[in-house]
Amino acid sequence: MILLKKKSDSPELRAIITRFCASLVSQAARLQDGTLAYAIGAVDTLLPHLNPAEVSEIREKITSRALQALGDNSCMPFAMGMISTDLVSIVSSMSPEEKARICSEAAGSILKKIRVASRKDQERLGRPLLTLLALIPSKDAMAIVTDGIQSTNNSSVVHLLSETLSNLARRAESGEASQACSPIVELCKQRMKRSTDRAIRDMCLAITALAPHMDQGQAVRLCRAYANGLTNALAKYPQPLARRRLAEAVSQLATRIPTVDAEQICSRGSMTLLRAIQSIHDAKSLHLHLQGLSNLVLRVKPRDAQRICSQASTRLLQVLKIEKKSNSIKELIDALRVIAPHLEALNAVPVAAAFTKALKSGRNSSSARSGLFVITERLPKKEAEEVALTLMDEFIKPSASIGYLRIPLEVVRPLSPDNLFRKVVLFIEGMSQTKRFDRFIATFTLLLTDARHSQITSRARSMASLLAKPQSASNFLMIKRYLKPLSCRLTTQQLVDLLKMPTCIRDPKRIILSQLENRFGEKFHNHWDFVRYAKEKNLDLNFNSPPGKLATLETRP
Repeated sequence: MILLKKKSDSPELRAIITRFCASLVSQAARLQDGTLAYAIGAVDTLLPHLNPAEVSEIREKITSRALQALGDNSCMPFAMGMISTDLVSIVSSMSPEEKARICSEAAGSILKKIRVASRKDQERLGRPLLTLLALIPSKDAMAIVTDGIQSTNNSSVVHLLSETLSNLARRAESGEASQACSPIVELCKQRMKRSTDRAIRDMCLAITALAPHMDQGQAVRLCRAYANGLTNALAKYPQPLARRRLAEAVSQLATRIPTVDAEQICSRGSMTLLRAIQSIHDAKSLHLHLQGLSNLVLRVKPRDAQRICSQASTRLLQVLKIEKKSNSIKELIDALRVIAPHLEALNAVPVAAAFTKALKSGRNSSSARSGLFVITERLPKKEAEEVALTLMDEFIKPSASIGYLRIPLEVVRPLSPDNLFRKVVLFIEGMSQTKRFDRFIATFTLLLTDARHSQITSRARSMASLLAKPQSASNFLMIKRYLKPLSCRLTTQQLVDLLKMPTCIRDPKRIILSQLENRFGEKFHNHWDFVRYAKEKNLDLNFNSPPGKLATLETRP
């Protein structure tokens, strides 16, 4: 490729490249799957460097071989995706009519493969299919997808193609989109009456994808009717997995109907699942029911969601107390983690205790740690600080891996300044044992600041939007305000005590001096500059006492 960039206009080089491409095209007839895809990709890359007189012939031959490979039933899905992507690039310079013909034939071959492929391969083929259809006029492309939906009984294929049809409908006129989507919705309605729970979920997801392109009144009536029907069906399907899938479908349909109706329907469905949860003892079944419940409470009033999830958590804790099997305990911990964001403060305390116990046992630490991250904001101040201390003990300890030292801000927020100071000491001690402290500069800086993750994200977004606008005096003032450093949670004396530590060198020292610079508005090149400044300003600080064994201080008040 370097040679091509330097001598692409050389007739001799063009002749060599042309012969090489002709050889690739002749060998392509014997290649299969990945090797064929790479050969087609190579020809696509070299086409601009061929002799102009032979470009058309080579493009036609390689296009014909690509279409032949896509139509071969033995072609692997990953190879079909690669070939489709290269084919789109190859035909980009053809006439619109020829381009549409080739892409239509290729899309038809991929549709045939999708009908018999596994769910994983269906998702893998969905993107290249949409890429091919984008080069076809929208009306013809929607007709191809509609025929594909009507010719299959596979619910997952219907769902995938409905998503594709929805993407195509966005670039079509509203009349064409409604005309293409309405028959598919009617087809989904008919098939839903005699389908399994998994198929019902897929059909509902298909209807949800197509609803925005239908008449608004018709879409609302349809989604309301089916959300009601599926909510009633929750009591008829005893299987936990079926109930979870139906709950997902109801939640998706609820996004297309008025809020008041959605709240009533999802509240009724939540109560159905809650009644079922009260009589279930199996951990796996409880986990599946809680997954369905978590989908429904998203559409319920916050107060009702808290009440429902609190009752569900009480039942889970009862089962957790008597459960002995480690796999079942993991299922219950995962189930608690699912509903943790919706709990009331009173009910969040025992759930946090269950997470803490699982974390200390070491058998379900990952799930328990994630649950504690989520539930910390729901706890009263005292309990939140206890949880934060427990998590910090997990993050900052000699046996912790380097990845665990990336401490989330949500863990730091509940800590009091004194406890935070003790943990910062331990952090510096731990980082002094690694040669890559530069990897943790951002973590250490955020550890000292008094900011929420949402505040930092909001500031970054505001900065990006202001920088994208034409510069003005008002924008400059706004940018200056956002550049203002975040305040430090530690007192000046605590920062001084950190500077006394023998292990506080290089990056940690520079970060602490930066915090002092932000606080006093002065530049300190080293800690002695700050000592001189403090004495000049008569700051009441203790510079004489030794740092002592700060790292071994008790972390509990």
